[in-house]
Amino acid sequence: MVIKLNSSGEKLKKVDNKEYFVHDDDEKSSGNEKLVNILEIIEENEPIGAGKISDKLKNKGFSLKEPTVRYHLRILEERGFTKKLRYGGRILTPLGHEELKKALVRVRIGDTLYQIERYMSNTTFDPTTGNGDIVISQIIIKKSQLKNAIILMRKTFDKGILLSPHYKLDHLPNGLVKISVVSATTYDGVFLKSGILTYPLYSGILEIKDFKPFRFTDVLSYTSTSFKNLGTLFANFELNSPALLEDGSGCIYVTYREIPSVSLEKVTTILEQMASHDFNGLIKIGKTGKSIYGLPISPNRIGVVIIGSFTIIAIFKEGGISICENPAIAMENLKNMEKLS
Repeated sequence: MVIKLNSSGEKLKKVDNKEYFVHDDDEKSSGNEKLVNILEIIEENEPIGAGKISDKLKNKGFSLKEPTVRYHLRILEERGFTKKLRYGGRILTPLGHEELKKALVRVRIGDTLYQIERYMSNTTFDPTTGNGDIVISQIIIKKSQLKNAIILMRKTFDKGILLSPHYKLDHLPNGLVKISVVSATTYDGVFLKSGILTYPLYSGILEIKDFKPFRFTDVLSYTSTSFKNLGTLFANFELNSPALLEDGSGCIYVTYREIPSVSLEKVTTILEQMASHDFNGLIKIGKTGKSIYGLPISPNRIGVVIIGSFTIIAIFKEGGISICENPAIAMENLKNMEKLS
């Protein structure tokens, strides 16, 4: 890649012998986005140092080495957004919290969809063989609560409201454990890998009665939200019924995507293949031009509702299990995961 100036002083990027304009506004937006991500990481993990910030930026799609992170931290400190503790890393100032909440919200709009698309592209799971990388959601709890968590996960899967029995445990310092479960974005990645166009549109809250889906009560559009970590948002969500696992009445977290209607037969085949490997997250396929639990389906498309992995967060909370850190999204090879017995 080569960048040069044309006769008008505009920057050009040369890729594969083709030249593309690079606008200064785009570069500024990219720089702002990095700063916003750093502010978010500090807010979620304060106090935190440059090295750990660098590691966490990788999960957000940025590859910044520690010296580069330190450079950005100096910028944030000069603007009064962060404060360096003597030994404990950085924290946000009141001005930093306000800036993160309001001033740079424009940068974050649509970023959730970008993150979903990135994980979709990295999915290599092959439903014909049952091998490959899938998308996972990571939840950190106290190790002392692990036994109860596994019991709740097993019961949730048996009731049909946990996408898959596959999970992975990573024991962390300070008496914590990270539980990884299958994310619904895995389906979108498999569709994409199979040549099917998939349009992730919403996360939503689906009311169920007697374990049967009833209606959407709330939806969040990926293209217009400024939330980057939906796990943080839905970690505060209540299921409306402590007896959800007993009587099947309450709410669950689901995801919604649309797919060209001409791909229906191929989609059905893939879903059957996924089910053969215990991926049982499908709730319903809606027909083109109709509605699905009150949500309209676009013309010439089918709507696909799949159980969201963050439902287990609310199950944990109602079971008395505390979530110790904000949930995260990552990739994992299925062979590294075990199954609920």
